[in-house]
Amino acid sequence: MKIVVASSRRYFPELKRLRAKLNDGMTVLFPNFEEDNPKDPETLARLHREFYEKIDSAEALYVYNKNGYTGASVLVEIGYARAKGKKIYTLEPAEELAVRDASLGHVQLTELLKK
Repeated sequence: MKIVVASSRRYFPELKRLRAKLNDGMTVLFPNFEEDNPKDPETLARLHREFYEKIDSAEALYVYNKNGYTGASVLVEIGYARAKGKKIYTLEPAEELAVRDASLGHVQLTELLKK
């Protein structure tokens, strides 16, 4: 299963560590960590377009929502993935009703990759 991980920027350091733990044979796409904290609208728009392309290419969206938190951009990405018919999973139970409704449940990423 090819999975793309969505997360608030506040969790990028944790996602970098998670990415380093995954096996090479696993197909997991992550946000662009190279742009530290982009402010200009053109860079932000490009990063969003690139991430939507990753969602398009994946079978599922995995939301890294530590403590139930998603953030505005991740909510939009969840809506995009849902409109595209992607499976959606979360790390933890979601605070937002819309996220709970869209999600197939919460699971550890490593467990999901075993499916």
